[in-house]
Amino acid sequence: MTRTIEAGERATAAPCATAVLTAGVDELVAGSLEAFAFVLAGPAELPASPPAGADLLYCGLPFAGAVSGRLELVFPTALAAVLAANLLCVDPGDPAAADGQADAARELMNVTGGALLARLGEAELSGTTMGLPTVRPATPADWRAVAADPRAGALDAEGHVVVARVVVGA
Repeated sequence: MTRTIEAGERATAAPCATAVLTAGVDELVAGSLEAFAFVLAGPAELPASPPAGADLLYCGLPFAGAVSGRLELVFPTALAAVLAANLLCVDPGDPAAADGQADAARELMNVTGGALLARLGEAELSGTTMGLPTVRPATPADWRAVAADPRAGALDAEGHVVVARVVVGA
């Protein structure tokens, strides 16, 4: 049975929601990568700094309602090209893959966000909706901000490291 959290209950729900949302965020991202883009991903060491010389993307997905916050990923644009190529059935070096990087990253956020919402529903914390994903070029500072979070996780997605976190209350 699922129920919506009332406004007065939000304060007591926040610690539970934080635990539900932040635990295993890397596993949710890995499942999304595999399900929608056919990219195998597994655990990786959480590097404090991004790969040297890599162009990076920052992806953010806000959510609000019973629980508010933001899902954040930072990863190399080379992985976004792989995602786009797999979705478009072209080679990662194809110009269409380069053109589709931002759309592929947004779709990764939508799929992962859906998994987060499902997790909230299973914890009887429904009533939360997703906003629109944003994708922009990232800086090493973006990477370090995500990686510095004690609840952040990291994945190796076919040789590309992805750092991920969920910020509750943002």
